[in-house]
Amino acid sequence: MSEERLQIDKRFARRRRVLGERLEHQFNRLQAKIEVILDAITGLRDLPEDETEA
Repeated sequence: MSEERLQIDKRFARRRRVLGERLEHQFNRLQAKIEVILDAITGLRDLPEDETEA
């Protein structure tokens, strides 16, 4: 493989890794918010006044 191709592959690998980390973070935040809502629905706790707290 050419040096240019190797550099391109490295950049894409890094971008895939960073994107994966960001998506995982967003998923975890969404999951936490869903848990708060489900707990409120089942009566385990009250919803936070500011829905962005979770």
